Amino acid sequence: MKKYAVFVAAMLIVLPITASAHTVSVTVMDKYVLNKGITLHDGPVLQIDAFFDLPVGFYFDLWASKSLDRLSINDSFGNEIDLTLGWAGDVRGFGVNVGVAYFDVIELFSLKGGDVVQPFFELSKTIMPADAHTVTPYVRAEIMLPVGWEGNPS
Repeated sequence: MKKYAVFVAAMLIVLPITASAHTVSVTVMDKYVLNKGITLHDGPVLQIDAFFDLPVGFYFDLWASKSLDRLSINDSFGNEIDLTLGWAGDVRGFGVNVGVAYFDVIELFSLKGGDVVQPFFELSKTIMPADAHTVTPYVRAEIMLPVGWEGNPS
């Protein structure tokens, strides 16, 4: 747990210095709903996203959610920390985005059941069917690998 917290703290100190650009957003939602319409926490949450563009196309994203109706950080799916490291750029006219995300859920800062590692690869191509419009179709492949779940040796 201490190693994980030290890593996150170090990244938050070093990344703003080395990043060519960074954005931070803070949102309060009345519930935590995934983009697929699945409700993870039916109560208010504070969600923070810190995104850092690093040299030569690399990026780091730290996203966190904290339930506002419960005191503990380990009692609901309203609490989550996601770390993503990736590379995005242009390869022979195609947009490429490749990386790995780590989803830290109940219990936070531990390798107990619930955490997930997600490697991903995305390929896109921007086309301009009209002067004022662009369309960017893409294909994304990702896999979710459980960490610390029963039956998993890690």
